[in-house]
Amino acid sequence: MLPLILRKCTKKNGTTMVNLLWEGSINITNLQLLIQWLQLIHSSLIEKKEHSPLQASLSSDIIPKFPRAMLVGSRKDQITPEEEEGVKSQLQSAFDYASFSKIIVDKLLVDNTKAGKGKEEDPGYKKIRENINEFAKSLVVNTPLAWVTFRQVLQKVAEDKPILLYSEVVFIAEQCKIPTEVVPSVLQFYHQLGALLHYANVPSLATTIIVEPQWLINQLRLLLMPDWFGHRPDHLKLFWKWFEERGVVVEELYQEIWKDCGLEGGPQAFVDVLLHFDLATEINECPYDMMSSRGKKYFMPCMLKVKPKSESTENSEPPQFKPVREAATLYMCFSTGYVPPGFFVRLVAHMSNQEGYTPLLNKEVYRNSILFKCRNIDRIIVSESLESISVRFFRVAERNRHNIRFAESCILLQRELVSMCKNVRDWMPCVTFNLAFPCTYSQSAPRHFVVLKPGVSCESDLFCTLDHKFELSPQQRFWLPFPSEIPVHPPVEDGSLTETEMKLVAKEIENDLSDVVEEMEMQYTLKKIARAPRRSREPAYAVISDFVEGEGGTRYELAQLLDNAGFDELSRKLLKGQLIQGSQQYADPLRDTPTLPQLMAFPMLDGSKINILTRIGVRYNVFGPFLLNDNDGSITDALKESCMRESHAINQEISKQWLQGKGKWPITWVTFLSVLKEMDMKALAFDIMSSLLGLSLRGKSSPQGRH
Repeated sequence: MLPLILRKCTKKNGTTMVNLLWEGSINITNLQLLIQWLQLIHSSLIEKKEHSPLQASLSSDIIPKFPRAMLVGSRKDQITPEEEEGVKSQLQSAFDYASFSKIIVDKLLVDNTKAGKGKEEDPGYKKIRENINEFAKSLVVNTPLAWVTFRQVLQKVAEDKPILLYSEVVFIAEQCKIPTEVVPSVLQFYHQLGALLHYANVPSLATTIIVEPQWLINQLRLLLMPDWFGHRPDHLKLFWKWFEERGVVVEELYQEIWKDCGLEGGPQAFVDVLLHFDLATEINECPYDMMSSRGKKYFMPCMLKVKPKSESTENSEPPQFKPVREAATLYMCFSTGYVPPGFFVRLVAHMSNQEGYTPLLNKEVYRNSILFKCRNIDRIIVSESLESISVRFFRVAERNRHNIRFAESCILLQRELVSMCKNVRDWMPCVTFNLAFPCTYSQSAPRHFVVLKPGVSCESDLFCTLDHKFELSPQQRFWLPFPSEIPVHPPVEDGSLTETEMKLVAKEIENDLSDVVEEMEMQYTLKKIARAPRRSREPAYAVISDFVEGEGGTRYELAQLLDNAGFDELSRKLLKGQLIQGSQQYADPLRDTPTLPQLMAFPMLDGSKINILTRIGVRYNVFGPFLLNDNDGSITDALKESCMRESHAINQEISKQWLQGKGKWPITWVTFLSVLKEMDMKALAFDIMSSLLGLSLRGKSSPQGRH
């Protein structure tokens, strides 16, 4: 039963509004507090049921019959009947359509002054008693008499001694005729009921039984709520400041707070409890000003203050950093329709504990928005809202030989996020989530998302929750599987480049060096080369040399970068090993005429397929005008209507007309690949080109390389 506190009413646009407030030390309305409580109850009650990845709703979720919540608004005598209607309207709009509404059995407003006054009693109290009696029946559990006696003895002992050793508990159990081998089961039973606490899987507490749970709560309050339940020694002021402003608790602080705790595991045992529940995580890298503390340091994001909505980081510029590259914001959407309470802080704790991830705690840090350093040159801002968790990912420096490309970093982060969230779900096993983008297909539709499914490698596989096909922006494409995950192999057996080949490539790109350098993410390297007198004479060769020798770049990787930068002919020659005059020449399959079966399912070297027309997806509005030279789009529009707006069929008809000679473009693979590049589908174009070249050389060499 959750109480409401009614306060002064206001009128807005002729509608009576009653302020529902919570009398506490933080700025939160009672309505928000109630929603958080109900979300917590609801997310813990959901029983596992598989959902379609496109239908993240709770319409079919199974919820146990008990427990349930009943909302009771007291002090009804302090408001008028008109104001009472305003409260009921607010409660209805806030709860009736929420995903957790099914756990609410009743919403009542009662008059405190008429409680227990017979016939004058407010009728709401009768409903309250009926609901409580019904719920109480569900609490009856058949328990052996010896267990009941054991519990009663522990209650008596707890009055003077709140903690016992395991050996002491075993002795009490034996006196109650409970066999020693059954004691762990008895402790687990009463632990689940909350009658006592036994953390068998926390080493420092494995031999300790807390027979008075309130004792542990009071001890934790000394750290978590010092102004109310503890004290602040003057010599620890700096450490308290770090804890309150940055969520970092240092060993000197908690050793002082719990020095007289009496636990066998000492003060560290309390920290181990926080670690057990993912409410804290040990950090090895900390800001410079915290170096004065030489003990252990733990990050507790749940203790940070909340960042106001007006200062949300979701669409603001990243602090202190100017991104070199940035991916589109990624969202975690949950089957509950809201972020399960506790999920975000546990995710942050797991991320802080992940190798290569470091929370940046130099300045103000917020509980709902935290900045991480990832693999030195990448940054992540993880933010929480009511309905989702957003992830902003950007690079703040150019990569060097020790860093991977930004696109690969995005895919790696995506995998690690899924892994970390699965670890968090150990606490909430029935809550499912998806990674997604907001759908922009229809501005009039309610906000909804495009779900990223495992293995998605092209736009045509993406649908929003309203079944609209989705076209990605360049920043969103960073999150799709990196092209190297598609099994494509270079046709030249030796992946390395000779000195002569590097010089020939450098000569070809020297006039457009900046384009290639941008694709390589080596702008900083070029600046260093410009400052070196000897190397600055041949900057293009110096860049290629650093890429190949310094970063371990292969022939295949260089060819892909050259193709992306517009050097398609040079890329083909490099892949085929034909840069050097006199090298063995092969027929160029890119000059051949493609066929419709090839366009619909192009064979790869290892027997898998690239479905080209599917990969083009919903971009027929660009594909048709480019391929058919359909300047006004009339031909493409006619094909759309005849194909009932089905994208694969439209792409197929466009291709048929081009292959029949109805377009002005020559019917060759070179032409087709040029069109794909004009559509900014460079990855697909390169996949096709490298596969064509590999197929033409089958038997001439044994394709292999880094992929």
